[in-house]
Amino acid sequence: SFYTFKTMSYTLDVYWGRLPACRSWLDYALYVSFFPDLIAGPIVRASSFLPQLAGNPGPSRQRLIEGGNLFLQGLTKKLLVADRLGEQIRPVFECPEVFSSGSMWLAVLAYAGQIYCDFSGYSDMATGTAHMLGYHLPLNFNLPYVSRDVSEFWRRWHIPLSQWLRDYLYIPLGGDGRAGGNAYRSLVITMLLGGLWHGAAWTFVLWGGLHGLALCLHRLWRRSGRRLPSAPAWLLTFGFVVLAWVPFRCDGREMMMTSYQRLLGWNGTQGQQIDPHWTAICLGLILAGHALNLSLPRLRNWRGLSWLGLSVVELPLAWSYLCFTQLTFLSGFLLTLWSGPLFLF
Repeated sequence: SFYTFKTMSYTLDVYWGRLPACRSWLDYALYVSFFPDLIAGPIVRASSFLPQLAGNPGPSRQRLIEGGNLFLQGLTKKLLVADRLGEQIRPVFECPEVFSSGSMWLAVLAYAGQIYCDFSGYSDMATGTAHMLGYHLPLNFNLPYVSRDVSEFWRRWHIPLSQWLRDYLYIPLGGDGRAGGNAYRSLVITMLLGGLWHGAAWTFVLWGGLHGLALCLHRLWRRSGRRLPSAPAWLLTFGFVVLAWVPFRCDGREMMMTSYQRLLGWNGTQGQQIDPHWTAICLGLILAGHALNLSLPRLRNWRGLSWLGLSVVELPLAWSYLCFTQLTFLSGFLLTLWSGPLFLF
């Protein structure tokens, strides 16, 4: 599917005159088969990738250090948090009827953390690998769970996919910002197709439809001129996103309905309990990571960083992270090496 997205965007951009045709078969083959992003993204546009080939990219010491550290951070995020959360919540979603409402709520929150760390962890590994080779991939995630409305969520979650759906589905369908029903119709159709892209099941289509309706409601609310305070807006957005993950995770209608009934406590609150300790630790790590990233702009000018041997590194696409100045690659390697065996038990 990522191969299809890349080739479709290239063909349409050339057809619409947005991009000159690539005259080198080798450059074009490298673009469509670039291995770091071929399996799970991020979706790279030819307009951002092909011009990099003219700059004679290649590895360098600094690129190897930064890219290697980013790769290991993504691997740690995937291994330390996503896989561990997946093990904890798998029994709950396989048999939701035997678990308590509290366990169901904890499992849904844990799945929100799992899917984020799984996707963003792989994105970090793909971006880090490309960076080591001298190529720059677009930012795929930008702290989506701090969003204060659904539209902001889609500007932070799977960013190249959101932009692809906007440019090649939403706008051609008539959602170009003009007044009238076309924009709302285009939103719903785009999100339904976006849900179907994730898998050939009605649960994915329902997930896309829920987000499409939420985007329409947000658009109507914004046109009314009213605004919610930041805290209630964040809570409402986060609650919707978390609850909308239920059909995305469930294998069918019956499992989805049972999961929602458990969340609402309709079948009683008694049932099996999941171990909350590891789940709480993993969710705490996600919360700490979000807090750290939100603090990076202020930390950048803090004198204590240099005293501690730390620095804020900025990659070319406005992506930044905290690292050890001299032991960047080594620290990332040790973190991954240490966290793997620890969370296997």
